[in-house]
Amino acid sequence: RMGLLEDAASWHYKALALCEEYSDMTIPTAVKDRVISLNGIGNIHLSMGNNDIALDSFREALKGEKSLGSATGMAINYANIGAIMEDDGQTDSARWYYSQSLKCNEESGNRLGMSLCYNHFGRLSEMSGDYEDAFREYSKAYGILSGGADKWHWLQSCTALARVSLKTGRYYQAGRYLEEGMGVAES
Repeated sequence: RMGLLEDAASWHYKALALCEEYSDMTIPTAVKDRVISLNGIGNIHLSMGNNDIALDSFREALKGEKSLGSATGMAINYANIGAIMEDDGQTDSARWYYSQSLKCNEESGNRLGMSLCYNHFGRLSEMSGDYEDAFREYSKAYGILSGGADKWHWLQSCTALARVSLKTGRYYQAGRYLEEGMGVAES
């Protein structure tokens, strides 16, 4: 999170090596430790633009989460794979992976995860020029986190709604979202 990717990679690879060398992969805790290492490695490579390595790591982590039956873990890895597909211009695949993530987030009751998925859908629609659908998707994300403690993620959907409103000539509406967002950001 601090941008010290080389150090982070080194620690995650060491953790993965320890998991593989000393862990009994029939024990759920050992599987989870391995999955956490793989997910960390995937996120580092995603940050560095090494999408092929990130994709391999996330797919392997997803297998582990499936074996554990962890809906939240599966949701995270589906979304990460979706981000790679989106980055690679594979919009349909990205949408499918984000849909799988949404299903898992709904299963686990993860409101933040659901909101993030709706933001992903909104971004895909916005990129394709379907501003009405983008607005609907961003509105779902906005509604899920409205009034909650997670202001950072709520602000992402709020500013996205303002941006789409501007693109569609709804200037008064855009101003309302910007004003509301500024109030929250300054509080």
